[in-house]
Amino acid sequence: MENKRTYFIPIIFLLCVNIFFAYAVEIDTLKSRLESLSGQEKIAVLNELAGAYWELPPNERIVFAEQAVDLSEKFHEYKSKAAAFNHLGVAYNNLGDSPKSIDYFLQALIIMEQIDDKSGIADSYVNLGQANFYLENFDKALEYFQQSLDLRVELGDKRDLSQSLILLGNVKAKTAQYDEALDYYFKALTIKEEIDDKNGIFQIYNNLGNIYFEIKQPEKALECRLKSLQIDRELDNKWEIANTAFNIAEHYLDSKQPEKAYPYILESLEIAEYFDNKGLICDNLYNYSLYHELREEYQKALKYQRDYAELTKSLFSEELGEKIAEMQIKYETEKKEKENQAYKLQLEKARTERWQFTVGILIILLIAFIIYYRYRAKKKSNLLLEGLVMERTRELQQKINELKQTKRDLQKNEQFLTNLIESIQDGVSVLNPDMSIRHVNGVMKRWYAKNLPLEGKLCYQAYHNSDKPCDPCPTIRCRESGQTEHDVVSGLPGSPVEFIELFSYPMKDRDSGEITGVVEFVRDITDRKQAEEELQKHRVHLEELVKERTKELEDKTAAIVKSQEALTYLLEDVNDARKDLEVSKNELEDVNKELEAFAYSVSHDLRAPLRHIDGFAELLMSHTADKLDEKGKSYMDKIVTASQNMGKLIEGLLTYSRIGRNEIFKIPVEVNPMIESIRDEFKPDIKNRIVSWQIDQLGTVRADPTLLKQVFVNLLSNALKYTRPRKEAKVEIGLKKSDENEKIIYVKDNGVGFDMKYYDKLFGVFQRLHSSSDFEGIGIGLANVQRIISRHGGRVWAESKPDKGTTFYVALPNGEGKG
Repeated sequence: MENKRTYFIPIIFLLCVNIFFAYAVEIDTLKSRLESLSGQEKIAVLNELAGAYWELPPNERIVFAEQAVDLSEKFHEYKSKAAAFNHLGVAYNNLGDSPKSIDYFLQALIIMEQIDDKSGIADSYVNLGQANFYLENFDKALEYFQQSLDLRVELGDKRDLSQSLILLGNVKAKTAQYDEALDYYFKALTIKEEIDDKNGIFQIYNNLGNIYFEIKQPEKALECRLKSLQIDRELDNKWEIANTAFNIAEHYLDSKQPEKAYPYILESLEIAEYFDNKGLICDNLYNYSLYHELREEYQKALKYQRDYAELTKSLFSEELGEKIAEMQIKYETEKKEKENQAYKLQLEKARTERWQFTVGILIILLIAFIIYYRYRAKKKSNLLLEGLVMERTRELQQKINELKQTKRDLQKNEQFLTNLIESIQDGVSVLNPDMSIRHVNGVMKRWYAKNLPLEGKLCYQAYHNSDKPCDPCPTIRCRESGQTEHDVVSGLPGSPVEFIELFSYPMKDRDSGEITGVVEFVRDITDRKQAEEELQKHRVHLEELVKERTKELEDKTAAIVKSQEALTYLLEDVNDARKDLEVSKNELEDVNKELEAFAYSVSHDLRAPLRHIDGFAELLMSHTADKLDEKGKSYMDKIVTASQNMGKLIEGLLTYSRIGRNEIFKIPVEVNPMIESIRDEFKPDIKNRIVSWQIDQLGTVRADPTLLKQVFVNLLSNALKYTRPRKEAKVEIGLKKSDENEKIIYVKDNGVGFDMKYYDKLFGVFQRLHSSSDFEGIGIGLANVQRIISRHGGRVWAESKPDKGTTFYVALPNGEGKG
């Protein structure tokens, strides 16, 4: 039987491999954009239109490609020019002008060689090889494909490397060098399986099946096609399922196994009718006729032969249809002749039997009666059998539909379970009974990224880099006891997850109760463990302090017992000390006030001399501009810059002093409108940046609105400043969960962050954690923030990691809704 599946060589598609594709483009939109574009942008759009292989006719694409060539030459965009030449090659190939197509592909190759773009050179070799393959210049095609393979081995791209091997295999298969073709296909198959390219795998299995069919190894051909069909069904590639199922059905019909062929014919025909592909429907009708002929159901076979003839006639020509009709008439005539011959033989046999049994007429009549009823019984039996087959066929079809629906339901359930596991914020690990990992969620993959892939490994190898189970191991206990187990174990060495809390739950078969695996829920408790250790250290320290204080108290008690008089003197000394402390406190408050006044006065008085320095320096610069050399000018610039920086420091000191001196007027303040007004003030500074804002509902706080605005101006200014290196800045303002006594507002960014070991300097006056050459500022803003919040009776703190962003927290006493 003729093999209707050709080698998997879609020429038009492969001629476009690795050229600048333009799939799913809005052609009208691209054309309208051309009028407003110029330069490199216009070249890119022209190449997109030239590469719209399925949307535009070849002549129109040629016009766009030629414009792209001219414009690329003008702007020296050689890679774009090579792309345009490739588009021209494809377009002329579509028009049947293969020599001109090859000429353009050669021009693209020359450009790629000039700019030493090895990947582009390899792609050009593929294009030239495919063009020669199309012209049946197989030696030339083989030479180009081999050159592309050599380059892709050097580049190391496995996907492109496997594609070159497949192309070489196609040439060998086309020239009947089947052993070499098999060698290339198997090498490509190894690479495709390694990178899990299922589309490429099923294509290779199809090609292998075709070769085995050609070299008369039908069992191997069937094996390859069954593997291809399995992958087609995983990918839900209906068209390939139809073609592969058709080939498998052909194999079973050739080997006289109609019952095995039937489900594949049915599946292929259903998909062909879904796509309304007349050719494949016609081929499947022919297979149906062979199926019924092998089952000796000649009337049904004849019916499908007629349907096949009618469809062939409509698809091809009247002459071909008439020839098929003649073949059917011949087939029916031969069948009737065979039936007549059988009938004649039956009559002769009956005469012989009558001559042999003339002696006993009654016996002859009895035998004839028995024969007659046997004939009737057999006919009735055949009718019953045919009805039974049809009923079983309907049942089989119903079962197939039910299995398909079950498969879809299972896929939906599997997707639901996968989404559910991925949505869990803790780690989830599903283990087989032998402790090997069956499935993990994204949290586990993030924690143990160094050991990916995790699936298939033993849990103690993947999670602990160990060759034996942990001690203790709650998972082993769970597997043995069949009960939920819980423990705290260490994480992977070098991982940020140092301690994990592990819950192991048994998975049991619903019917037998047998344990089929274990589900582990893993929670990172590193922070909690560290806090517990710190708490333990504080507890030990506190116990030591208690012991010391207890001993001191005991000593003092003994002294009190010994001398009541000493106690009296001690009380008098305490009263005196309290009075001295009150005096010292008042004096300290006076000193602080004088210090603030002094700082304010000094800062205020220093501004005038600085303005004089700055002004006279500029006058000196303009007066002696033609007399000073470059070094002198540099000195003058440094004087001006230093005086301006000193002015900023003085202004910051004045602001810091005013915050401590001014009286606070607390009123209910709605925070969200205040944040929006601050955002509007920053818009001119960030108009050329991409900034993503996320602002929650922040409610109302009781505060001085002017000072509170200064707090958020400083915090948002810092967030925008330190996210400047990011392509997209992200600023988040929200509420942190707290008790009813205070409201905590946080400002979070994805900026450069800082090391927490320098945290003590963060809120100091004129303290900076980054170089002034990287980020401007004088180091007074966060000191002002802390002072304002402290005067409101609140607190402020920060959390950060280098290159991971920073979060500032502002906690204010909760007075929402009060006057």
